[in-house]
Amino acid sequence: QDAFRKPAAMTAKMNQHISMSGQEMDIPVEYAVVMGAPGEPPIRRMRLVQRTPMGDVTIYLDGATGMVDSPQGRQPLPESVVQEIRNGVVRSVNFLSRDPDAFAYEDLGRETVDGRALDVVRATHKGGKPFSILLDPETAMPVRMRYTAANMMTGAPYQGEDVLEDFRAVEGMMLPHKVTTYQDGQKVAESMVTEMNFGVSPDAAVFQAP
Repeated sequence: QDAFRKPAAMTAKMNQHISMSGQEMDIPVEYAVVMGAPGEPPIRRMRLVQRTPMGDVTIYLDGATGMVDSPQGRQPLPESVVQEIRNGVVRSVNFLSRDPDAFAYEDLGRETVDGRALDVVRATHKGGKPFSILLDPETAMPVRMRYTAANMMTGAPYQGEDVLEDFRAVEGMMLPHKVTTYQDGQKVAESMVTEMNFGVSPDAAVFQAP
């Protein structure tokens, strides 16, 4: 546990299958993040690369501001988009695992989902939106996340749900390697993690736009 009380670096690679607006595409994704220590803002530095058929889209965050580099050019990210990215990091299982005391929790009882009884807990991080964690009552493992978010392109709100599967041990934590994402009940993405590493901070140049 002591290792998780320090700033944590993580790198990951995944394959995403996207289904949106009648289009289907497979996108390799590379991700690097240095998270703040408990009590600090959730992100110190982050880089996310989506290798789309139209070209690479790279998002950079320094914790407070962000920018995107794409085939259409380079531009700053609106604060609303930066906040949505922060919210996504905060509700990730690895963030919950390393700093559980940073959240306020509310027991919402039990719910049956697809014939399976799950315990529901609402979690709220300081400065973030509340979200619901659905837990297996026997193992206490999270199997679903529910949250309200905003479309990063249009700003339109939606109800999101992530289905978490294929948990594997990584640096002492059980983390999902398959995440299926729904927006307003429609499946929009399936992410399969192929590589995940903790503890080795990427070179600072990784987080700097070329």
